[in-house]
Amino acid sequence: MLKKLYFVFFIFAFIFFTHNIYATRITRKKATCPVCDTQFTGEVVLSSNTFGGIDHDLCPHAMGASPLSSYIWGCPECNFCGYSDSFKKPFKDEDKQKILTWLKSNYPKTHNSDQNVFNVLPTFKRYEIAAELAKFNNETNYNIAKLYLRGAWSARHAGMVDANSGESLSLRMSSSESVIFEEEFRKAGSKKLPTNNRAREFTDLILTVANNLRTLNMPQDTALPTYFIIASQLRAMGENSIAEEFLKKAENIEGKEKFEKYFDAMRRSFKIESELQKKTIKYLLASLDDKEPEPRVVETTFLLGELNRRIGNYDEAQKYYLRLFDYPSTPQLFFETVDYGLKYMNREDSFPVDKAEKFEKQRIESSLAMLLNPFEGREAAHFLHYSKHRDLIFPKLVELIKTGDEDTVRLAFMAMSDETQEAIDFRLDYLKNGKNPKIVLTSLIKLAHKLPSRPFIELFEAEEFKRQIVDFLRVIGDKSAVDALIGKAGAELTVEKITRLSELENRKYDEEQYHASLLVAIATLRDPRALKIITTALDMAIELENKGYANRLAEAAGTALEILFNRHFGFSYAYNRPREPKELKSAGTPNNRTKEAYETFKKWYSANQNKAIDILVLKGYEDLGYKITSTNDADTIKELVLGLSDSFHPLRVNSCKELIKRVGASFRADVALDPFATPREYQEVRALYNVWLEENIEKFKIKD
Repeated sequence: MLKKLYFVFFIFAFIFFTHNIYATRITRKKATCPVCDTQFTGEVVLSSNTFGGIDHDLCPHAMGASPLSSYIWGCPECNFCGYSDSFKKPFKDEDKQKILTWLKSNYPKTHNSDQNVFNVLPTFKRYEIAAELAKFNNETNYNIAKLYLRGAWSARHAGMVDANSGESLSLRMSSSESVIFEEEFRKAGSKKLPTNNRAREFTDLILTVANNLRTLNMPQDTALPTYFIIASQLRAMGENSIAEEFLKKAENIEGKEKFEKYFDAMRRSFKIESELQKKTIKYLLASLDDKEPEPRVVETTFLLGELNRRIGNYDEAQKYYLRLFDYPSTPQLFFETVDYGLKYMNREDSFPVDKAEKFEKQRIESSLAMLLNPFEGREAAHFLHYSKHRDLIFPKLVELIKTGDEDTVRLAFMAMSDETQEAIDFRLDYLKNGKNPKIVLTSLIKLAHKLPSRPFIELFEAEEFKRQIVDFLRVIGDKSAVDALIGKAGAELTVEKITRLSELENRKYDEEQYHASLLVAIATLRDPRALKIITTALDMAIELENKGYANRLAEAAGTALEILFNRHFGFSYAYNRPREPKELKSAGTPNNRTKEAYETFKKWYSANQNKAIDILVLKGYEDLGYKITSTNDADTIKELVLGLSDSFHPLRVNSCKELIKRVGASFRADVALDPFATPREYQEVRALYNVWLEENIEKFKIKD
């Protein structure tokens, strides 16, 4: 139901944490139960991801199905459970008998599986059994707690658990039933800057929607499904106490019979997760007496705070939250959760602002020192890059760059996010006089639209780092930068060079990629010379078809032509599609599609080249379902802002350009100049425009 909303508001970025146990690649293997000798098939996780982010209690979310299930095996005959390594460990005969007797008494076999596989029992039950068996094996309290915790996470992922069958339930909602929730979700997300943690971002949005809908007077036929949707989304993030609040609201509305089975199933899942969380807390508390290393003590303290909050023990939660400020190694991520958790409990006044500020400054000092160590420096550089205390950080980074070795210099530039003129001038000077100018290029690229073109043109003419410099000149975009790019593209993409590259037996990857970068760069320019260069390259590539590089050039030139066409003419060769966003394939690949698209373009260009570009842009919006007029009225401006989140990239590009032109305000100018900017980057632009519009919308004429 919310799939389209996920796409519109969130593009999931990578976030790494020690608890990231999610997999994208799984293989099967034969296994034997060490206590009853039953053979079965298990799964082994080959690689993992947490592109879905992590909840506040560190529960990770993968893109795709959760591999938590694959990590924990269960014997389909006797219900012995554990990680795959547990099935390799031999047991004495007397121990086998003790385990079998205990399992039969506490977890008797209830049914046979059609296949002899590892997951006859639900995932959360397998983790619970594994935790109980870990006690038998004298595992540490910390390891036992982690098994219970992952069981709680598994219960969360299972969603609504039917009381009779034990199966996870799902309920589809019609568009009419979900319309109020989706509208409130859009409103909440429209001003939300994207982050690297989808799960936390989504939780914050759902909580915002929940607060907005607590007092909204809705018709009963939409209130009931709306409350249920909110409850189910909160349940997906483990915020079960608020979910329960909305279940109670739904139960007081006529027509609840349709949902009663799902109410019961959701409450069953609440109970399962809560019981496992309580057991986790018990063993985490015991682990505090086990003299674990400090990182584990910090993590344990954090989890004691967060898990107590989730089960309603607010005094205990606050106690352990605040104890985190006693450890110098507490990660910044934990403090963000403390801030969130205290607000959730209406205890934000207890957040120790002075301690937090002191702690952050101490961490700045330690992180600056870590830049001297290439093995520790990347994480430190990431923290410093996003810290707000630039007055403390920038002078130290300058000092490190002037005195440090190459590794330290590289890390210091990674940490340098400063946009002051002093910081820009320092980097430009290093670019000109430093030992390795390439180090500074990555640090400068986001500021390219603020930079003079001359230093980069000089590097470009000297053919130093030419592929990286192409991007700078494209974003800078002044006359000198445009002339440099057009001139270089014309000189590189000649018949002689293309023919030579096409006839080589061994590929010249650098030259091929350089040509592709040039073609894409000039396609973003509003310069008629670009069209001639791109079409000439495409003509040569088609003529030399099946001669090595020619095919790859056709792909690059075809993509460049599509970019030029959609940017300059406003996607005016209409793609028929509904308003619902739908991704379209590039016209650049493969070669036969390139030729077909090229012929279509030539016909269109012949018929439309003399038409005003503004008219063509408006026609493109009309054909794609947007109500854009030539008048800068409020409705048009709002439609253009909405277009920033469309999945069709040319529409995002033109919406950004139109907004800059019509309202005179520009946010993330580099995004509109990047032919491959992601929807997530455009969502940031959209959020900034929505905030700006709140203060300025009255300047625009409102339609009657």
